[in-house]
Amino acid sequence: MEEMNEKEYEGMLFDQLTLIERIRKVAEKQPSNEEVLKTLDQEEKYIKRKLQKPNVE
Repeated sequence: MEEMNEKEYEGMLFDQLTLIERIRKVAEKQPSNEEVLKTLDQEEKYIKRKLQKPNVE
């Protein structure tokens, strides 16, 4: 398997952020989804943190 370059890695992270936004829009329609929204917030923070740090392997 080929190693992912930085541009591809960042693209994947941005795709994940887009997916989180889409899921959040659906989850916000139901007040009972508070735990889901908290989890989405946390995952979004993790992804944004990865985008800020250089990829060290």
